[in-house]
Amino acid sequence: MDKELASKMKEIQALEAKYGLMLFRFGLTHLVDMGVSQLSDNAAVEECIASIIEQGERDKQRKEAGERVGISLMSPEYQCEILRCAAELAKFSIWTLFAYIQNHVVIGEAAAPKQKKCDTCGCKLVWEHPDKLGQLQKSPANIDDWDICRNCMIEHCCDTNCMGCYYGEYPDCQFLEMKRRHMPRV
Repeated sequence: MDKELASKMKEIQALEAKYGLMLFRFGLTHLVDMGVSQLSDNAAVEECIASIIEQGERDKQRKEAGERVGISLMSPEYQCEILRCAAELAKFSIWTLFAYIQNHVVIGEAAAPKQKKCDTCGCKLVWEHPDKLGQLQKSPANIDDWDICRNCMIEHCCDTNCMGCYYGEYPDCQFLEMKRRHMPRV
């Protein structure tokens, strides 16, 4: 993954952390439903948010007055947060979003890995806790959810003689981010 795409993935990941998993997914869905062009105009988005809040207030007043009001599955505030999240996601190219979804968004129970092994040596990186159903354990060798353990990464670097590459300055270093976060600088 090139540096620019990795940077974009981190920005999207920060949005997921900011809004929370459910709201983030609603935002992605809303973005796909509405389209980027509908969510790129900040003034229109803010106008829509104001309209949602206004409608929520009207419904609240009608309910307090004893009138029958339709049942809403989401509060106006939650709807506004979905819209804000979708508007922030609209700033990314659709292909960057698709790459993020492919690599980071688990869809359905079948897609959720119960166990993950190192692609190189086969050691367990993530596995289901034997006593606690549904709880996953991570090996200390598991680094940032990569599909390779720390030992295999170090072995690769020794084989290619790039251990002294000062965090990825060796040509085509595939472990640049991992080294920057987890290896002491020499």
